[in-house]
Amino acid sequence: MSTLLVNNIKSYTGDTVTISGSQISVQGRTTLGDGTGTDTLVVRADSSFSGSLEVSGSVTPGGFTGIDSGVHDLGALTSKWKDLYLSGTVSSSIVSASYFVGDGSQITGVTGEWDGTHNGDAEITGSLILSGSGPTSLTIESSTHSGNIKDARLNIIGDISASNITASGTIFGESLQVGKDHPSFGVLHITNAGNVSSSGYVSASAFVGGGSQITDITFANVGNTSVTAQSGTGAEDLTGTSSDLIWYASTTQAGDITLPQATVNNVGMKIKIIAAASWATSPFKLGFTSGGSTVMTGRITVSALDAVLTTTFPVTSNAKNLVIDADAVATAGGAIGSVYEFTYLTSNLVLCEANAFITTGTVATTAAASVTGGI
Repeated sequence: MSTLLVNNIKSYTGDTVTISGSQISVQGRTTLGDGTGTDTLVVRADSSFSGSLEVSGSVTPGGFTGIDSGVHDLGALTSKWKDLYLSGTVSSSIVSASYFVGDGSQITGVTGEWDGTHNGDAEITGSLILSGSGPTSLTIESSTHSGNIKDARLNIIGDISASNITASGTIFGESLQVGKDHPSFGVLHITNAGNVSSSGYVSASAFVGGGSQITDITFANVGNTSVTAQSGTGAEDLTGTSSDLIWYASTTQAGDITLPQATVNNVGMKIKIIAAASWATSPFKLGFTSGGSTVMTGRITVSALDAVLTTTFPVTSNAKNLVIDADAVATAGGAIGSVYEFTYLTSNLVLCEANAFITTGTVATTAAASVTGGI
């Protein structure tokens, strides 16, 4: 091997210096070019560097013409670079790595499907939509077990909108927890620190708490029974009644007595009508208007004030009214001591329990005592 000792190598003619040989070894610090920015180093063979390679310009594959663009590799499968430090932009048709490190805040223009898992905390700003060809589910797993939403905690700040939320257990007020208790899987709890708002109704087997914060709700049968006395003898409109009522007339009542329709809002309400004096001996009605859908079921028991005979007769099917006539043997009584109790069972259905008297005669109660025609 021969050694060439020089300070500078410069082309004698032209701009190209060619160094050829089977193996050329350069030791020490070697500068190629004068640093003016117009110098080019072309390597058309395998090259190895045991030290550092400093490049003040660009490293371009394919020589001057670029005909080999996109065919050369930087490193190899068994000869890899370690760390790559860049201050600019990496541009490539595909970037593949075992993982990417960073918060990803500068990654833009990414679209595509995602089907995988995420470990750790996650936040979504916007809407989360679950869709599929069949029923979809949101699964939250805890260290105990997994399920649709159970055991683990689901914290929601904002509104929950659904066509139907059904609870088989209890609705509390602290946090929102939707799931089944472990290990029995038998109880569903929904608890909320804010407001539960519904344009329909909230249904559960039980409500727990003092109810001190429940407002703007009218309850039937809350233990406050009103007592009202009739002041005259004319028709009485009780359709505005929304809680338990005892109504009595110590006068000779002669006008119709109209009761409220049965709805989901007054289920359990009770109205008691008492004849504290013998009422009129011409017939009038006690019951519901003909324009409504409420009907009554039950029984009518009638006795005479001057006899021991008592007759019990069923209320006519789909009857809207009792016919009151204090001295008629076939109607629903109206003499002093007659009591008519109405219990609101469900929408459009009321139980009638009549224990009535007529002034005199032999009781012969018939279907004429309750009729399907309304007031």
